[in-house]
Amino acid sequence: MHARTTAALVFVALAGTALGGQENRSDVNGGDHIVIRMTGDLARAYARRIDPSRQNEVPAGVQISTTATVAQKIGDGRVRIEHFSHIKRNGNVTRLVSLTATVDVTKIVTDVTPENTPVYRSPADHGNGVKPTLTRRDQKTCRLELSELKGLKLRTWTLAEEIGE
Repeated sequence: MHARTTAALVFVALAGTALGGQENRSDVNGGDHIVIRMTGDLARAYARRIDPSRQNEVPAGVQISTTATVAQKIGDGRVRIEHFSHIKRNGNVTRLVSLTATVDVTKIVTDVTPENTPVYRSPADHGNGVKPTLTRRDQKTCRLELSELKGLKLRTWTLAEEIGE
């Protein structure tokens, strides 16, 4: 389910880039979702925290895509974003990786998929003859690329105790 949703989001984002316009985003608000593309030192550090058993196997050119939420709009043209990823081992949630960063809103790019644009749930649907649906209104997808560790916090949390079901 998660993989299908992610594939659909990526496909719509790519379609929006090809079919619509791009603009820098200054009207980002708390609660908005942003597609984040991690590269460089940040992607390597994040990958090590996701799977510490592969510390030395993370390739130099690794890229990671995920989503974050705008937690707070700061009055000086910046926003604080947050991302959380649960890590499961043997079926139990044992760790949490969190990323928080304060970024200038001018670094956030918005892809616009115009109203009445045909979109597919996945790239495979296009090749399999599945009919697309039409967007009902303009759809905006916010994107941000992060590569450096400067200006953000990457934390790994370990579950110490769990009470209840």
